[in-house]
Amino acid sequence: MDMQKHKSAFTLIELMIAIAVAAIVLTLGVPGFERVMERNQLTAHINELVSTLRFARSEAIRRNSDITVCHSNDGATCSGVGYEDGWIIFFDSNGDGDYADAGEELIRVNEGLPNNYTMRTNNLSSFSYNAKGGAPQGRVVLCKNNLTTKARAIFINKSGRTRLALLDSNGIPEVSIGTPITTCTP
Repeated sequence: MDMQKHKSAFTLIELMIAIAVAAIVLTLGVPGFERVMERNQLTAHINELVSTLRFARSEAIRRNSDITVCHSNDGATCSGVGYEDGWIIFFDSNGDGDYADAGEELIRVNEGLPNNYTMRTNNLSSFSYNAKGGAPQGRVVLCKNNLTTKARAIFINKSGRTRLALLDSNGIPEVSIGTPITTCTP
């Protein structure tokens, strides 16, 4: 008795069809995946600042003193143009919002963001939290490639609490319901 063993293999036509299907799936899937990755990066960067501001607020309450967050391009002074350069948190012994005085303690240093990001405030170079957790009102806008369609924004209220801006149907953060931000440098 002679039994034939059947070997399974792809024919050339089956292989070509499989490659064509894979190419179509990749062509459709990769741009969508890139958008998901980009949104995740924006969210991660803005959440890092939110976490910093919440930490600074809790430290101000815990220590019963002023704690300040300011942008810093060297990790040692309040310097630079925006928060994309990095930022520092420090015990602000005299409440002036500047880390330059003797006796002020540097609490934390955050590194800057990648080169194609900006993170700017509407009118503040620093956020100083008082012993009750209060802070000046402000807005921070994070943008990639200076595009409002690739942006996230947070608002800080008088009690020092932060909230993430809602996005409109085009994915642009809103200043208020129905009013999207118009620029990446508020």
